[in-house]
Amino acid sequence: MKRYFTQSCIIAAGLLASQILFTIFVYESNISLLKSLEAISDAGYIAVPNAYVMSGLDAFLPAFCGGLFFTLTAGVGLTLGTFVIIHVWHSIFARRPVILFIFLTLWGFGIYKTSQTATPLILTTAFILVPAIVFILTIKWTSLQTKDQGWKSVVIHLAVILIVAGTWLPNMNADVFVNIRDQLLLSNPMGKMINSFYYHYTLYPAEAFKSLEQKQLKASRIWIDDPQLLNRVEKKLRQSDYLPVDKNIQVDLTVKSDEDQLWFDHRNRHIFRVKSSRFLESPESTLKKFSNKTDKMQFLRRFTFFSLLTASPLLLYLLIYKGLLTGLIIIREPKKRELAAAVLCVITGMAFAMALYQFQCENNLLKNKQAIDSLLQSKDWRARVKALKMIDANDLEITAHEADIAKLGKSPHVVERYWTAKALGNSDSEKIYELLIQMLNDPHPNVVCMALYSLGNLNVQSATEDIKRVLISSAHWYIQWYAYNALKELGWIQPQSA
Repeated sequence: MKRYFTQSCIIAAGLLASQILFTIFVYESNISLLKSLEAISDAGYIAVPNAYVMSGLDAFLPAFCGGLFFTLTAGVGLTLGTFVIIHVWHSIFARRPVILFIFLTLWGFGIYKTSQTATPLILTTAFILVPAIVFILTIKWTSLQTKDQGWKSVVIHLAVILIVAGTWLPNMNADVFVNIRDQLLLSNPMGKMINSFYYHYTLYPAEAFKSLEQKQLKASRIWIDDPQLLNRVEKKLRQSDYLPVDKNIQVDLTVKSDEDQLWFDHRNRHIFRVKSSRFLESPESTLKKFSNKTDKMQFLRRFTFFSLLTASPLLLYLLIYKGLLTGLIIIREPKKRELAAAVLCVITGMAFAMALYQFQCENNLLKNKQAIDSLLQSKDWRARVKALKMIDANDLEITAHEADIAKLGKSPHVVERYWTAKALGNSDSEKIYELLIQMLNDPHPNVVCMALYSLGNLNVQSATEDIKRVLISSAHWYIQWYAYNALKELGWIQPQSA
């Protein structure tokens, strides 16, 4: 058991270093966002997030929780990646120098890419320090094992991972994470706490590595002498949420004019220039190009996403495996205990995959009124949710089912209310509109977000004031994010600065 404790300590050390560094990374992002939002708010615009969230951007907790997102993705990728590579190098390749050189080259590439990011110091430190800590500790551990002991363990773990992955991969699609949320998280108190934590803090780390195009609001500055051109450029920028501010801060975009040319600068760096007429005709394409050329976080986003799909599930597997290994202490022979834990991991992984599989097949149900009516009137809330998902996935008209669906908006089940709000976006009746307005007061943020999403799709201009009320009064950033997007769907743009 001492060996397994040592492994856990190595991984914990890597994750702890990741947490410290990524907390600093998110904190720096939060401070930068706070300065930008204060300038936007002072200029008379509606800020997202609003004052309730802004007041906490310089606090420790949002930075720590946001850093946890990166720790459990990119941090796990760095930690487990290094741990596995060194273990394989030692056990399989007998510490051959050429293999180590290949691994060091990959490490050097990662360091180089992070040095090109918008926050090079902290991210480069993470890509140097975390692997270095894991490398040193792992070398000390692997020196205690023989080659023969190592490769057998690698083969067992690899076989388990491949079997479980083979069970999950055929059913992997964009809906699998939604089904995990609906069926595993929102169905029990602990899962609800995890869901609440995710939606409360996920936008802090997301903001840290978004491109300008992905950010909701961007501060800008315009230096144009021609009043007519100034007004036209200012309006185009506002429509794309590049909001001109007067406060002396570092803005995301500075536009200068030179005869018939517009110069686009980003944080004191010239990016490109374009004819004024071309920008005014197609501002979206110009701003998209500007975003692409100033995007220095692509590598971090890709590495984080790759780690989410590979390293994070591997960490979950190791936690389950070591938990089972501890629980099987009654099996005295280590090899038999390891094999039993591996078999139980396979059974557990396949069981979860099969439990979710039934929800992946719901769109294969008959898409006729009778089938939907039958499911909507079922006493099982899961059957009713299947009907709502079928309506949403196939954009089915709900006029014939409005009475039944309206009742589900008051269901005690969060998942049912959530999918009711989403399905209601397929109707334009006055009754449904009023129901969605009522659902803006739902106690669960996921339901409110989906009600806002549907109101944006309904294209009812009278919803603008209700949505703005939610945007200004809500203390939940995710709700504000959905509210602002709903306003944009309705054609609303920020008013001109006073």
